[in-house]
Amino acid sequence: MQSFIFLTKTFLNQQILTEFVANYFFEKSSKFLKIEAAFDTEFDTPNRNEKFQRYVASSLVLEASFDEKKDFTAGILDFYKDYSSPTLLFLGDLSQYSLSLQEGMLRILEEPPKNLFIVLFAKDRSEVLATISSRCNFVKVSQKFIIKNLNLNLLEKVKQKLPNVLETAKKMVKKEAIIFPDLKNLERDEIEFWLWQLEIYLQEFYKANPNPILEKSLDSVLQAKKLNSENLQKKFSLGILNL
Repeated sequence: MQSFIFLTKTFLNQQILTEFVANYFFEKSSKFLKIEAAFDTEFDTPNRNEKFQRYVASSLVLEASFDEKKDFTAGILDFYKDYSSPTLLFLGDLSQYSLSLQEGMLRILEEPPKNLFIVLFAKDRSEVLATISSRCNFVKVSQKFIIKNLNLNLLEKVKQKLPNVLETAKKMVKKEAIIFPDLKNLERDEIEFWLWQLEIYLQEFYKANPNPILEKSLDSVLQAKKLNSENLQKKFSLGILNL
């Protein structure tokens, strides 16, 4: 297969991830074969951006993003040609595409042109259509890389709008009530990002001291994430953390 989906678990600095993936692809003869291990050991690649820009300038790296199906249909045809040397095409995060757009990718994912390798990002394998899953290799981005390269703009917004994550985790352990501010201006992705951070802290607590309270707390976070993804009332989605 020449199509790859990198699983990011949450909101990353996508540019850093793109640069890392491209540099690894061109510098390692194994392509992506051992990249999962490299996420833990090589993510501070010297001159990462400079190298990436050279690949872009020489058309070894291509990037595309599509908003509507008509744009996708026309744009994707531009990539249907044989390439003289291995070339990477980054198509962005699957979550930004509607179902119809994802379905429109099936042909190029299944039968990429010669020497064209396609890269997509997704937070979780469950978000990917089964028809796309069957046409792609999955690569897990390590938690170490994720934590180091979070989307800092979103992180700052979450810090300003929602309670401190670590303090919230400690309150859940102590069964103390969590007080939320006005949720009117909160975006769904901000809630999702905050819940992901909360889950990480609770998982670490649980590893150190497994107990029923932490198990229940983790379960409530998973429920909150599910309710948030289903677009239920924000107050209800977050309120379940106090159960």
